[in-house]
Amino acid sequence: KIGRQVGWLNKNITLTELISYSDVVEPLSMIDVTIAMAILKELEQKGGEILNPTQWICSAAANAVQRGGLSGVMMSEGSSSLPTVSASLDSTGKISRQVGWLNKHVDLAAPISFSDVVQQLSALDI
Repeated sequence: KIGRQVGWLNKNITLTELISYSDVVEPLSMIDVTIAMAILKELEQKGGEILNPTQWICSAAANAVQRGGLSGVMMSEGSSSLPTVSASLDSTGKISRQVGWLNKHVDLAAPISFSDVVQQLSALDI
């Protein structure tokens, strides 16, 4: 459902840049689907006003997590602290953007999981 909506937004709404599905799927999957779809609906309404739609979605999803909008899957897995930690470790979104770019443009054996690398990469003083 989320993938179809992101694809629809990229095709039908005038955005400043396309939404990177690989960057937003994980944060949106961590929250309740109703909240995720509401975030995408709000982006649809704001359209070209948002300078970086991918980062805007990731930030909105992180805010939803902090407000307790975790999906049932995340709550049952007992990993409710992970999204908040990930979001706070990459407050600028630079790591998220770079991981998304690498997953999209580099022929990797397996995609890089943002949640698996954010803590180590944010600890680097670069």
